[in-house]
Amino acid sequence: MAARERVPGPPRPETGGRPAGPAAGILPLRELTGWEEEYLSRHQYDANTARTCNEVLARCCVPPGTEPGEQVRARVRDLLVAERDLELVRLRRMSLGAEVEARVECSTCGEANEAGFSLDDLDLGRGFPAVRTGLPVDDDELTVSLPTAGDQEVLFDADIDGPAERRTWLLARVLRRPDGTALG
Repeated sequence: MAARERVPGPPRPETGGRPAGPAAGILPLRELTGWEEEYLSRHQYDANTARTCNEVLARCCVPPGTEPGEQVRARVRDLLVAERDLELVRLRRMSLGAEVEARVECSTCGEANEAGFSLDDLDLGRGFPAVRTGLPVDDDELTVSLPTAGDQEVLFDADIDGPAERRTWLLARVLRRPDGTALG
């Protein structure tokens, strides 16, 4: 019988700055294994990169080879986009180290370009703005939330043309009525 999965969440203040940085891990991550590398290889050309990133993080919250349940996937999707991205940096650092080296060939001339840097040189400890804030509109007060990794995943699947339409869709998703329902 499989043990029930439990993914603890951090305290999530409704207002005020949020901690950030490589030491401020949110998820109980373990290092990447071949299981996640195979998943990344199979999904490297998927258009929904948010889903791929979310799934890799969820897989690294459970023992290797174990399929993450919906509770774990939901925990990852509930992260703010910036939190999810910080967790990806933390996962990369713990699995492959801080040094990043890339070699890309120019699609026009074929010349190779190389770049390298250390994740340790990135300033990732600035914190986050408020998760939610009030927005007075007419006689009501709407709530604006920062987009989550799940919002981004759904947005990438939506059949929406153009950046203006994507921004409108996202704004409707993060604005809430006083009763908590989304505008969009």
